[in-house]
Amino acid sequence: MQNSLDTYYPEYDIQILGINGAGLEHGNTSITTGRNIPWLQDVNHTGEPNVWTSWGVTYRDVIILDTDNTMVGAFNLTTHDLQKWDDYNALIQIFLDTAMSHKGSLLGDASNDNQVTGRDLIAVQQNFGSVDPNNPTDGLLLGDANDDGLVTGADLISVQQNFGNTLVPVRAEVPEPASVGLLALVSLGVLAHRRRVVI
Repeated sequence: MQNSLDTYYPEYDIQILGINGAGLEHGNTSITTGRNIPWLQDVNHTGEPNVWTSWGVTYRDVIILDTDNTMVGAFNLTTHDLQKWDDYNALIQIFLDTAMSHKGSLLGDASNDNQVTGRDLIAVQQNFGSVDPNNPTDGLLLGDANDDGLVTGADLISVQQNFGNTLVPVRAEVPEPASVGLLALVSLGVLAHRRRVVI
């Protein structure tokens, strides 16, 4: 998946790394053998919480962090099978949504009114299947809640995940790193299979 992100979406600098849970050290060799994912071992220090505890991690969670290393979501690889194309693409879309949300657009705003409301659900429904004629997309296609240039089911998910959010206007844009840190908190056998994203 990292290779696909690097190949098809290099402008977002999305990085995947793994953190094995404290007490699960015995699995490090089997998860890292033949793979090049950066891998860390979480530990328990008296009086200090570990990351699995801090973020309320469930076994095989992928935790998505923004550019400030704030947790913005979780995607569990036990309930979502990356060998299934829909699940694989859903995780890629979450990465992209997170990356795009830190570039100044409001994810979920399918009606281009700087807020995510019921109007956005209607905009997705009325424009379902539309393709932005602008290349690259200008982010103004009605119904395109995730600014990928297409109106699809991913836009409904984007509206749902961002419902109630508003974009607060700013006087001047402040440059922000384009990278999104992705922290995959996983244990044994999580990234055993890789696929290429075909666009």
